[in-house]
Amino acid sequence: MVQLLRVRRELQGLDQDRDRRGPGATVQRHPAHRHGREVPVVNDRSTRNPTIAAVIGILLIALALLLVLRLDRLPFVSGGGRELSAEFSDSSGLERGDRVEVAGVNVGEVQDVVMGRAHVIVRFTIDPAIRLGSTTTASIRVGNLLGSKFVEIVPQGTGALASGAIPVARTTPAYDIVTAFGELTDTVEQIDTDQLGTALDTIATTFEGSSEDVHAAIRGLSQITRTIASRDEEVGMLLGRSQTLTASLDGSKADLTHLVVQANALLAEVDRRRDALRGLVIHSRQLSEELRGLVKDNQKQIGPALDELEQVTELLAERQDQLGDTVHAVAKFARVFSNTIGSGPWFDSTIGNGPNNLELGPKP
Repeated sequence: MVQLLRVRRELQGLDQDRDRRGPGATVQRHPAHRHGREVPVVNDRSTRNPTIAAVIGILLIALALLLVLRLDRLPFVSGGGRELSAEFSDSSGLERGDRVEVAGVNVGEVQDVVMGRAHVIVRFTIDPAIRLGSTTTASIRVGNLLGSKFVEIVPQGTGALASGAIPVARTTPAYDIVTAFGELTDTVEQIDTDQLGTALDTIATTFEGSSEDVHAAIRGLSQITRTIASRDEEVGMLLGRSQTLTASLDGSKADLTHLVVQANALLAEVDRRRDALRGLVIHSRQLSEELRGLVKDNQKQIGPALDELEQVTELLAERQDQLGDTVHAVAKFARVFSNTIGSGPWFDSTIGNGPNNLELGPKP
């Protein structure tokens, strides 16, 4: 204990000496022997630098912000899905968050849609348990009437998908029916039907020396062209109405959206009450079985009771006139009886043809 106190006092003396020399001074503790033990030289210069600490803190904060902003890209956060990519000639309105399906089952989602040099690159995740062959294909499909899209993956081939990417040669963009109708209308409107008819007539004249089968085919083709040329106005009207129809459908997109949303709400409500409807059906079936069993068990008693009830109704039908007379007589009696006792707590009645000296009341 005495030795420890002496060492502590010496250390305190060295600290006081360092304070007198200044914050940057170096204190040399010379080797000394304390009961056969050597005390090493200690350099007490502080190595802490505020600038370095600030730089490290800023870098750590920036790294934390970067992790927060790109958190969804981390494999252990996004659910461990396998990251793949596919090259498309057209994005077809595909957006981030759209689903990825294999054989109609949702197995992942689109992570990003970016523009490459000559095509669109779609990055997506997929369930690692799904094996994709070397000739796997991808296509963009239309999900519903609202025009939502999804990526359909078709696993094909042997081996594994090279580099985790599907080239543009094995991808198919979505088919937009509104755009297709518009392009068809514009293309057909540019056809010169008269010139087309003349060209086909020229072909028919050229093939006059051919066999009879060729002549029949050419004649049929010529008749088709003449029919189209003669009904140029009707064909133009049809195409115009088709264009009007597509424009109307495009203008009614909001109404169609509202209709689909309401239908989804209705289906959701039916699905929510599915258990109640199932319980109602089950209980109704149980009730019918109970009633059937009740009738079966009491059939011997119910049969005679129904026979007696039928006899009573037949008797009442036969005595219907007598019952009517009885009810009529009872009605008269009830009216007279009501007049008799209805004046107060006594009987008020008249007896006709009574003697003049008849006295009523108690005897004296």
